[in-house]
Order: sequence, then structure tokens, then C-alpha cells
Amino acid sequence: LFQQIVGVAKKLPEAKFFIGGNAALMGETMAAMGVQVLLGGPMGPQAMKLLSSSINVPRDCIRAQDEVHLILEFGRGETWGDVEASVATRFIFSNDVSNARMEPLEAFFGQLEQFGPDLVVLSGLHLLEKEEDGFRQKRLARVVTMLRNIPDGIAVHLELASMVDMAFLNKIAKEVFPVVHSIGLNEQELAFLSQSVDGPLHAELFDGGQPEIAAVNDILFWLLKVYGHSKENPSSCFSRIHFHSLTFHVTAALPTFWGNLPSATAAGSRAAPQQACGEGDVITAAITDLKIPRAFPLSVQHPPLRRKIVTYDPSHPITSWMREKVEFAFSPVLVCKKPIRTVGLGDAISATGLLYSQFKGTQ
Repeated sequence: LFQQIVGVAKKLPEAKFFIGGNAALMGETMAAMGVQVLLGGPMGPQAMKLLSSSINVPRDCIRAQDEVHLILEFGRGETWGDVEASVATRFIFSNDVSNARMEPLEAFFGQLEQFGPDLVVLSGLHLLEKEEDGFRQKRLARVVTMLRNIPDGIAVHLELASMVDMAFLNKIAKEVFPVVHSIGLNEQELAFLSQSVDGPLHAELFDGGQPEIAAVNDILFWLLKVYGHSKENPSSCFSRIHFHSLTFHVTAALPTFWGNLPSATAAGSRAAPQQACGEGDVITAAITDLKIPRAFPLSVQHPPLRRKIVTYDPSHPITSWMREKVEFAFSPVLVCKKPIRTVGLGDAISATGLLYSQFKGTQ
């Protein structure tokens, strides 16, 4: 049935073909910035044609047929029956067997030593959700083993995606977070993660529709406190979180592991309207909106930061601060008024933020 739907979609006059999947989209962003990339993902004939020449694919990852993700994008105010879209967004569905079973995993890690990376990015763990429990536990354990074998000095980033299984996400937090240095996620993913691990403020996060800045900051701090590297948890590598939403981004990190946080957060924020508006480097007030509060506290739970009210200053839009041993950087996002593409924004944001970050290595 899915192949029948794909066949119909391909014949539509407005159909467009792009490289898809979190890892491939992040790889394309990095390649466009002059980086050589090794991509471990199932790549069929159409995908190989679309792929940047700076991206290398292990031979065992090449497939005779493409895996396809179907994406229906719609703008704010468009209707489907009696339902009207309140924001520009998309509906994605797929039958991606290769990625769901993480088939390219061994081929990718088999090429890693020869490639000699500075950064390893992992994505797609959410696709394991629909697999039988014994199989996904086995594959997750395999992922953890391979990540542990990555040499010191190479940064490892995990890009999360939407999930519905709280127990499985809890397991990812307990087993995978300690063997990666960094994670990236959006507001829905942050709220569900906090709920899955019995964290704070997940119910209060969306007070008023948009994520509350102070609540986001507190959840990020809590996650690094519980799962991050510390004297109490010296074996954990986890030391950075890049949060991205429609209206603002926050990066929280341990400065002993990561530097250049303000610039990296700003670069990620700039990548969002560049892709959404399709205007390249030309981003103007005429095509974007600023939707953050003009004044806001930095915490809900921590009194000194709850009393610290930040007033937005357009000449100095980045706000930085410390809470105990965690450094924070906040950046507003210029929201595209009429986005032409919403898919892959999070991947472009995370990839750009990573490339502008300074990884100081394992302490």
C-alpha cells in the first residue's frame, strides 16, 4: 500500500525530491559549509543523484531501491476539511525498514577509523520504537557498544526526534546519553523527554502556546545535572544540549567540554530563517517576525535567575549566563512569515550549531 501511495505522489506535478532523514539532512548542511562527510544510511539511486559530492557513502549502505519519506507541507491558514493549520508545518509518514532496523550501523562504524572524523552524529533511534522489544533492546545495546569504542577527542552528538514510548525514551536517556557528548531536540521532544524521565516542568512548558523560556532553561539544567558529566557521574560524556523551537533557541553546556556557545547558538538561529524563507543570506524584517516576549525571566525554579528579567535588546540579541557549572546561551529566531520549506529545519539548526561549537575533548 505504501508503495502505491509513493507511486501516486511521484506523478503529482508539484512533487519535489530532496535528500531525507535526519543524518542525511545534517550531512548536507555540513557539506554545504565545506566539511567532508561520511554518511551511514540506506542510499538508493535517486538519493545518490541528489547527494553532495562532499558526502561519502560506505558501499554496504548503497541499495537498489530508495527508502522514501512522504512529506506533506502546508502553510498557516490552509485547511483540510474543517481543520485549519494554526502554523506552517508538515505531516510525515514512511515505511523505512532499513533505518528502522538500523541496518547501516555496522557499515558506518566499519569505515569510521579510516575516515578519521572530528564529529560523529547519530540519529534515527526513534525509528526503533515500532520494532519488537527484544530486537530494539539488542540494537540499542549495539549502538551503545559502538559509541563507547569511539576514540577520545571525537565529539558525539545525538539528534532526537518525536517519540511516543515513554519507557523506551527513558532507556535511551539512561543508556545512550552517558556515551554521547551532545543532544539536539525541539520543544515537543523536550517536554516528552522530561515527562519520560520524571523531570521538572513538562506540564508547564507550553503555558500560553509557545514554550516558556524559563521552563526550558530549568529542564535543560536538570537534564545535565542528572545525566551529565560531574564528580558524582565521572564516566558520563554528556555535556551539551541544543534546544531549538520556532521562536528561540537555547544551548546549555559544561564549559570544560564546550566553548563558543553564544556564537554557535546565534549561528543555529540564523540557519532557521535562511532555510525556511529560501532567501539564502538575505534575511530582512519584511519577511520575518520576532515572536519572543520583550522581557522574560531566566528560571522558574531558581530564585536568583527567576528575579533576573532579561529585556530584549536588538543590538545585543544573544543572552549568556551561568547556573552553577552550566553555561547557557539564548538566541531569538527571526520567524519566516511565509515559509517555503519547514522540513529539515531542526537538522540544519543542529548541524550549524555543532560546526560553530568548540569541542574541548574528554576531560
